[in-house]
Amino acid sequence: MEAALYDKDQGYYCRTDLERWGRAGDYRTSSEISALFAATIRALLCNTLRSTWLTRRFVVVEAGGGAGNFAAEFWKR
Repeated sequence: MEAALYDKDQGYYCRTDLERWGRAGDYRTSSEISALFAATIRALLCNTLRSTWLTRRFVVVEAGGGAGNFAAEFWKR
């Protein structure tokens, strides 16, 4: 996996000839397509927290590959 991803000549993340993001890229996630995904998750989480009377602070983490679109949209209000 190390060589497949990080080899200096042929590793996926080291190649400059590959488009990774957007419509021309090789993969897209729902948070890159629309802000609706983050807004939906935010609404679901807020409703759940209200219904359980959770009053402690919590942290929302965007884990995984991506450009941070989910986190950016999640915290918009």
